Amino acid sequence: MSEILIEPEQLQEEITSFKEANGAIDSSPYATEKGHLDLTAVNKYIDALEQMNQALTNFKNLSENDIQNLEYIRADWMNLDRELAGMTMGDRIFSSSDS
Repeated sequence: MSEILIEPEQLQEEITSFKEANGAIDSSPYATEKGHLDLTAVNKYIDALEQMNQALTNFKNLSENDIQNLEYIRADWMNLDRELAGMTMGDRIFSSSDS
């Protein structure tokens, strides 16, 4: 079984950095005015902008979900660390053999 080492302070720095980067994603949609033009190239360009706007919205939503999950992981890790800190070596051995 592999072990994962989480350092809460460094993880919090990563979460904060991720939040700042995610906040920089512009949620205002890109748009263009085509006026009275009915050109295939312009129509395809507008379709591409709409798809890009949707992709950016989806990316931002997924990133916010990732940030929330990272915060849950950090909180769970801190709780587990606190529980283990209050246990003696005997408590840890008997606790792990029960499971």
